[in-house]
Amino acid sequence: LLPSPYTLAVVQAVMPAAIPGRGWGAGVYEGTFRPTGDASLNTAALILEAAVYNLRGHPFIDSRLE
Repeated sequence: LLPSPYTLAVVQAVMPAAIPGRGWGAGVYEGTFRPTGDASLNTAALILEAAVYNLRGHPFIDSRLE
């Protein structure tokens, strides 16, 4: 997400999923913005993989290279 009004809206919408000192929950409910659950390894892995994709420009395992 590039800096924009939309970026600010997204960050504000998902902030309730932040678990201080523990990471991020899986998300928030659309209607209430309440967190959907506790932090999980799957959520952390997805966030890290998205960050690396953004830096490298391709996934960890690129099927085109196989």
